[in-house]
Amino acid sequence: MEDGKDMSNFSMLDLFRTEAGEQGKVLSDGVLALEHGAPSAELLESLMRAAHSLKGAARLVGVEPVVRLAHVMEDVFVASINSEITLDSGHIDVLLSVADMIASIAGLPDSAMGSWGEDHPEELENMLSSMKRIKTNVPVAGEGIKKNAGASRSKDGARKEAVTAVRGQGPG
Repeated sequence: MEDGKDMSNFSMLDLFRTEAGEQGKVLSDGVLALEHGAPSAELLESLMRAAHSLKGAARLVGVEPVVRLAHVMEDVFVASINSEITLDSGHIDVLLSVADMIASIAGLPDSAMGSWGEDHPEELENMLSSMKRIKTNVPVAGEGIKKNAGASRSKDGARKEAVTAVRGQGPG
């Protein structure tokens, strides 16, 4: 978390949202950087640490969907660090969609955040399945994933469209 902020009046969920925002930016920016050639060990380690931090923060506040997504994302980065997989553009689309989904969940009201997985089991399982296929080096495809991830590459408004689509509200 950023130094110098007085967080004494923040709830644990507020602190989680702050952490999710900061680590989410690391993930989005880093995953976009993966498109520009072979990733450096430093970049992959940074992404792995961001996913790991998100997983821990989500676990502390009981946001299980984010725990699950961040855990599989972390595993993908570890597999890439260990040269078990090579990330391609389809994988990057999925990783961007996961980052957007995590941001979407973190932005929900307190009452909806913890139950998101129960309310959206198919979306969660589809995303987890896509991530697990990356880890096992199986090609990934999926219109919903590519549509949302493609929007992540655009600036401001298009990114908002991807996040609202992940929330199930449709493009906006």
